[in-house]
This record gives sequence, structure tokens and C-alpha cells, in this order.
Amino acid sequence: MQLKPRKRKAHTKSRAGCIACKHQHTKCDEGRPRCGRCERLDIDCVLGPPPSSASSSRQTASGPPSQELASPTRPHVAEPLHLLDLELLHNYSFDTYATFLGKGLDHDVFRTKLVQLGFKHTYVLHALLAISALHMHYKDAARTFLPTTAAEHFDSALHLAQSTMGHVTEEDAIAMFFFSSTTAVYALAKDYSNPYSHLTSASDPVDDFVLYFNLTRGVHTIVRHHWPFLEHSWIGPLFKDQASVASPAGPASDYPRVLELQELLQACEGDLRETYAHALNRWLAYMAVLETTAEAEIHLLLVWPIEVDAEYLTLLSCRDPFALIILAHYAVLISLRPNAWWAAGWPVKILDAIIRSLDPEWYCFVEWPRAKIHHHDLSLFGDQVPSIDVEMVN
Repeated sequence: MQLKPRKRKAHTKSRAGCIACKHQHTKCDEGRPRCGRCERLDIDCVLGPPPSSASSSRQTASGPPSQELASPTRPHVAEPLHLLDLELLHNYSFDTYATFLGKGLDHDVFRTKLVQLGFKHTYVLHALLAISALHMHYKDAARTFLPTTAAEHFDSALHLAQSTMGHVTEEDAIAMFFFSSTTAVYALAKDYSNPYSHLTSASDPVDDFVLYFNLTRGVHTIVRHHWPFLEHSWIGPLFKDQASVASPAGPASDYPRVLELQELLQACEGDLRETYAHALNRWLAYMAVLETTAEAEIHLLLVWPIEVDAEYLTLLSCRDPFALIILAHYAVLISLRPNAWWAAGWPVKILDAIIRSLDPEWYCFVEWPRAKIHHHDLSLFGDQVPSIDVEMVN
């Protein structure tokens, strides 16, 4: 019996596959906006160059030159623009970036260089767009889809950044620093981006703040091995500004409110006293700056959580009364900068939760923060403070 030669299965040869498939010598299904393989691997899908050469030259060789000039090769059609993302980037570049600035900080760092960094490290760009979406929602609560848009961008940022977190190199350090910083801001802003909301979140505000503090401290943890490099890079002024904030030079008697807290310190012992004293001293330093200068200095709100001892966060998680009192004073820092939109609503929310957690014997130590946050014009230097109504709390 004579065997018939096997016929090869007919197929259409294509040179229009994406670059990733060509590099792996894999047949591309040419799906758009991403082919099946790129969609499955969640990687960028970029079209290869149009077919060159020989076939097109053979095809046009017999035609007249005028016809060749009149019928140029049609370019690939550009993918649809994501107009919302462009709007978010525009909002960040012309508005959102300025809400994080303070005295002496270069606008170009946040407005231009950070965006350029995002084009190189996509997770930074996604994080910026997430923050911008929440800021737009803060300004226009009627655009109810924006928190979802923010969550989608932040999830993308987190997914892309995870592969870098475990082994941050010097090349990644600046990008990871900003990503970690925006993560802390996002944690506060995501549920409270609407200034007109009634703050009905079911989560506990104290636990939320402990999470926020840990995220903020994570900025230093993730890039700690590259801190000297960061200090001498183009973001160095951020750290110099922080280091220049010293404790007030005046005697403690100049600050009657602080004297009240120092009396509490006398009852503490050993490491516990040192933990509380350090948190109070750093709070007082930033309080003095924010109360006495008209410049924004908003970024300083993110610094205090980094500087407190880890033991303080443990005490705060356990609802230690003194730790809660110190947190109430930190809430005053936030209230001094109402243009810190990403923390809108938090001072009142956190103060109410603290008062509910304290026994009445501690109320006298949070009366000043309560009055300050509720916009009574009281300073560190005294004035009569309205007392807390125990029946209203209970």
C-alpha cells in the first residue's frame, strides 16, 4: 500500500503579532488591546513594527511611482485614549501635588520629577492617579465613581510594586519611597475623601490610625538600607526640612498645656516614661512650627508617626490612656492644616473615639485638644477650656 504524503494544515501567516510573543517565538492571537498571552501574564502588549521589506517592495515594483506616493502604508490605529486617566494626571499636576508642599520644598519635585519617575516605575504613576482620584472626589462628591477608580489604580500599583519590595535596589529606592508615602496617605484618604460625609465607617478610628502609623513607618523600613543615598538625591530637601525641626527653645513653663502632660509623666517609670516623653517632645516641636508659621508644612504631619517609638504604637493598640491622650494631641496637628484634604474629618472622628475609650478621670487631659479641634481659638499658652460633658459621652 502506498502512503500518501501528509498535507500540512493550512494557516495564515502573520507578521503583525506583538513584540513579547515574537521574543518568545510564540504565536500571537493579535487580540486588542492586549493579546491573550499578554493578558494572561499581565504584561505590556506592544505591536511589532509593520512588515518591512520584500513583499511590499515586490508588490509596488510593477506600479507607477505616482501610485506608490499616493498610497502610503497605513499606520496602525492608535488605541483609544483613557480620558479619565488623563484628567487624573492633569489634576495631580496642577492641583493635588501642591497639597503636599511646605516651605522650602521645590514644586518641581512633586509636579514634574515625580510624574517622570512614574513613567519609569509604573506603580508610582498608578499611586499618583489613585491619590488624584480621591482628591477629585473630595472636591466633587457627586462623581461617586472616583473612589472605585482610585481603588483600581491603587490595587494596580500594589500589584506592580510587590515584586520590588523584597529587594529594593538603589535604582528603585526613590520610587519605592514615594510609593510607600502615597500608601500611607491613601490609607487615610480612601474612606474620608468626601468632606461632607458623616464619617460612618464601621472600623475603629484608633485601629485605623495604628494602621496608618505602621504604613507611614514602613516608608523608612522598606528603603532603610538606601537612606544615605536618598538624603543626597534630588529628594534630599525633604529630609533636611524634617531634620531642621527642633524642640522649642523656651522653658516648659511657657507651655501650660504641656506642663499638665509632664505631670502625668512623673507618674510613669523607666522605659515607659521615655517612650511617652519622646512622643510628646516631637509632637511639641511640630506643634510649634505649625502654629507659628503660615506656610503649609503639610508633609510634617507624616513625619511624627515615623519618629515615635514602636512601643508607643503597642500601647496605643492596647488603648493605654496616656497613649490615647497623646494621639488626641496629634489630631490637633492635623486640624491646624485644614487643606490637608486627605485627612479631612479625621481629627473629630479620632477625638470622639478617644473620649469614648477613656474613663472620666482622664477627660481633663483631652479638653484642650477637644476645644482646639472644634475650632475654639485656644493656644498652647493657656485660656479657659470648656469641660467635657460626661453624660454626653456616655
